[in-house]
Amino acid sequence: MAKLYEINENIAALMAQMEAAMEENGEISDSLLEQFNTLQLEKSEKLENIACFIKELKYDSDALAEEKKKLDARKKSVDRRIEWLKQYLDTALEGEKLKSARVSVSYRNVENGKTVIDDWTQLPYQYRKEPTSESDFKKTEIGAALKDGLLVPGAHLEDSHSIIIK
Repeated sequence: MAKLYEINENIAALMAQMEAAMEENGEISDSLLEQFNTLQLEKSEKLENIACFIKELKYDSDALAEEKKKLDARKKSVDRRIEWLKQYLDTALEGEKLKSARVSVSYRNVENGKTVIDDWTQLPYQYRKEPTSESDFKKTEIGAALKDGLLVPGAHLEDSHSIIIK
């Protein structure tokens, strides 16, 4: 089957032949009309196939987007479980290192690395996403402001440590 641009070129050439035939003897031969109809049908079929292919690609795109949502949710769940288990391990180890043939657990101390919210109602409005919700504050921005030496009522920095598992 010919490519769409080839079909269009053939139609244009055939149209030129049909115009020349009309000027020459005032009529178009049946064979030229049959060729024209065949090309038009081929073009129509090609365009329909392209449209169907677009529909299939759209379906694939939608299915991939849905699968991505599912995978993102699974990743978020696994990440929460990792954090919970790290906290559990940290509590159980009580700051002691663990080393075996299969795993090594150590700690990295971070000075002023943890932003602690003492009283969310005292936080300035600029650090809250929603002024009535305890969990909707801009903790990253609060931490950055505190590290820059600004006073943020209702919050302070604490030294922390992070657990490293290799």
